[in-house]
Amino acid sequence: MDKINFIITKDSFCVDSAAHGETNEKTDKFLKSPYEMFYGLAFSAHPDYFDAAGDYIFQLAEMFIEKLSAISGIELSREKTEFIPDDETLETLLGSVPFAIGAEYVTKIWIKRQFRRFLDIFKKEIKAYKGRVSLYFAEKNSKLHIPERVFFHLVENKKDDFPFAFLATYATKAESGAVRHVPLQYALTEYNGDKTKILDLLSCLNKAAEVSEIIGEFMESGELFHPLGISADEAYRLLLDIPKLEEAGIRCRIPNWWKKRYTSVALSVKVGDDKPNLLGFDSVLSTSPSLMVGGVPLTEEEIKQLLKQTEGLSFIKGRWIEVDHAKLNELLAQMKKCRGEMSLLEAIRTEISAKDKDSDENNIVVTNGKWLKEFLKKLREPVKLKDEKLPESFNGELRPYQSVGCRWLLQMNKIGFGACLADDMGLGKTVQILSFLEILRSKDPDSKILLIVPASLLVNWKKEAERFVPDMNVEILYGSRSDVLSERFGTSNAFLTVTTYRMACTVKSLYERTWDCIILDEAQAIKNPATKQTKIIKQFKSRMKIALTGTPIENELFNLWSIFDFLDTGLLGSKDEFRSFCRSLNDDTQG
Repeated sequence: MDKINFIITKDSFCVDSAAHGETNEKTDKFLKSPYEMFYGLAFSAHPDYFDAAGDYIFQLAEMFIEKLSAISGIELSREKTEFIPDDETLETLLGSVPFAIGAEYVTKIWIKRQFRRFLDIFKKEIKAYKGRVSLYFAEKNSKLHIPERVFFHLVENKKDDFPFAFLATYATKAESGAVRHVPLQYALTEYNGDKTKILDLLSCLNKAAEVSEIIGEFMESGELFHPLGISADEAYRLLLDIPKLEEAGIRCRIPNWWKKRYTSVALSVKVGDDKPNLLGFDSVLSTSPSLMVGGVPLTEEEIKQLLKQTEGLSFIKGRWIEVDHAKLNELLAQMKKCRGEMSLLEAIRTEISAKDKDSDENNIVVTNGKWLKEFLKKLREPVKLKDEKLPESFNGELRPYQSVGCRWLLQMNKIGFGACLADDMGLGKTVQILSFLEILRSKDPDSKILLIVPASLLVNWKKEAERFVPDMNVEILYGSRSDVLSERFGTSNAFLTVTTYRMACTVKSLYERTWDCIILDEAQAIKNPATKQTKIIKQFKSRMKIALTGTPIENELFNLWSIFDFLDTGLLGSKDEFRSFCRSLNDDTQG
């Protein structure tokens, strides 16, 4: 069926009526009961008839159901269930916000508000539902299982002979009606005489014992019903079994350092501590590898000690570390390979593609050294760049954001990067370029700049140059045959040469020269890499390149790749790599 389009609003969302002609039955349902519709659909497969905003709202509803069904004790709390999405969930959802109407309204508060409305629907439905909560979820989706009422807790126990403490609890209802977790031993008293409830509890514990040998041992000895002090080896065995226990429906509260893998030894490669001799994408940066755990470096002696110990948990430098001999030896081998150099282009591409630098799958964490960190900060925060005084020959004043744009262009010129200035139409890209060029001219009058524009803008550029930079020597190459223009260009000593895209493709002498800077106005003219015009423009040689466009993405994201292939070849990968990346966004919006 046709797509259903949505608009995100300040407090909610709604169907984009203007995007639809006559509504149909399904669209009508979303118009009348949008939250109920998304709540119901979240239990099933992802529909294929939503636009980007609809996909995002479905993701919210789906995440809500996932978190709701994971609440321990929901069988008891039913319509009194309360929960707020945690920070990890909020960050995930904020990272998935699509390019859609109203996307700017999506904040943590907005997401919490949507969760609250979905929760109200659950409360209303479960209050009217006569069966168990587990059956309610199973009827909605047979693959959904709510957790058992039993909880396992593992904490550090620093003031005892045993370094860890273990406790099993179960969810029960207090007199006030609130759900609370109490030690498992009290279940025998509470359920005394109620064989059904005791059998339910034992069934749950038997499932845990089947997937975890150490829980089986605690069950057999009867220790599972009491608080326990346990050794580091026992704690390690239990931690390794956590995924299987949670799959069996047992929720486990464990130390954060294990959940976040702070115990794992990782290879950290610091890139660009020192400033390179030359700037530009080909600049060579040094790489210095080291082994780290939880952000703390390990000495060679400490690594040797770890390799001598038996595998498990070891307490070093005030923290628990997982000792895995095979992994340590592999990391030491990788460490030797990582000593060397990396180009600035490789470093920035690594920075762009690193989704989660704290927990890389290969246990290699790439971090920026002192110089590279400061360098990237300047790229990302041009407002903080040092102010550059305009020459007296510049006839005008810049607005604050235009001044920032000019300083940023100067910075990009200084480091040898191509720049895309994509301010909206009417915000003064022309004046920013002219101020940038006048500063260049004041420092090096012999520079040669080429400006390529659509023919309809030639007069505008001529007038703006006469107004703001009257002393600049400007040559307009247009209005004659290409051989005549080529001859005229050969005798020109202009600082700024202005021509059109068509002339740039026919006057060969223009792309036989190496320019100090080439500027493309309305740069979407090269959005299609397959056209003859784009191919010729990309052959031009220049130390610095600038693209001006109010619409860097006109039809598809790939337009952007073509512009950057001209500006900074290789930064966004090859054509095929970028197309593959674009396709992957359909499956993972967080990309």
